[in-house]
Amino acid sequence: MAIAVRILGWCAFFLAAGLAPASARAREFSGATTSGDARVRSGNARLSALITEATDRSPTFKALLASIAETDGIVFVEAGTCRRGVPACLTWQVTLAGSYRILFVLLDTRKPELDLMASMGHELQHALEVLADRSLRSTAAIHYFYMHLVSSESPPRTVETAAAEATGDAVFREIQRSRSGEKK
Repeated sequence: MAIAVRILGWCAFFLAAGLAPASARAREFSGATTSGDARVRSGNARLSALITEATDRSPTFKALLASIAETDGIVFVEAGTCRRGVPACLTWQVTLAGSYRILFVLLDTRKPELDLMASMGHELQHALEVLADRSLRSTAAIHYFYMHLVSSESPPRTVETAAAEATGDAVFREIQRSRSGEKK
């Protein structure tokens, strides 16, 4: 319920702010923390800090944020519970706010930080897959898009892409290597 209230608050903020310029307005909004690129943000201070760290330590994550910034999308990364018992997910929902498509990533924040940042990269790759197709402007369209990717090997109602798995793995390795280099 708290997630829904936070998401609705963000949507109301963007509508009231006129959405222009969204990045500058988001930084002015006192109830939120933003990190990295303003197109990927969180109202959760811990997740916001992890977005910043992942951006600083992982070239893959940084490139992912740059790619999302070139779309008409805004992605909210929040603590939450995903269906099907998975620890992280891109919800297959889109909210239209003016010319922006708003997507939501949920993460189980009980995971270690490195795993959270890798999961964030994985799920943001899924968000980019949706945002790269400007025709995906409804929840039904996102369902249709991903259901065509389901193979007979996938568990029911879960969809994975090779790009998302590779992105999550790359982010994990890059951050792990960066952190290890600091300890020496």
